[in-house]
Amino acid sequence: MDLKRTKVLEAHIAFYKTILKTIIASWQCKLDRSSSVFQAEILAIRMAIEAASSLHRPIKIWTDSLSSLMAILNPKSHHSIVREIQILLLSHKHIHLRWLKAPVGYLDNECSDQLAKEAITKGDPFLLPKPLSYLKAEIKSAAISI
Repeated sequence: MDLKRTKVLEAHIAFYKTILKTIIASWQCKLDRSSSVFQAEILAIRMAIEAASSLHRPIKIWTDSLSSLMAILNPKSHHSIVREIQILLLSHKHIHLRWLKAPVGYLDNECSDQLAKEAITKGDPFLLPKPLSYLKAEIKSAAISI
């Protein structure tokens, strides 16, 4: 996979015991450049929920992606991954999603940044369907070149 044409996605879950934190699950992948930031965010949330589903204690998954959370709250969403998340959350009531206004200044953000950097070299390629925005841009580009 060409690293110049790659976006990086990572997800991790941290379980806190008092002040100490321990990463109990980590998942990283590389997405093709055609993938949208929304797809990357929503996929990371889905993977975090799947990893947390086996933990039978209250879990909070924090994200700075307000658009992802709004899509998940929309019962009429047609996005397949959003629908999967909705179903997972209905069956795992101990998992809660929370919005983090900005990750800057949080200790976990440093951990997330490090995992994202590692994903560039260690993450496995993950294929997602091309988003509509990418397909529209490709059609427009092809039409202009005619």
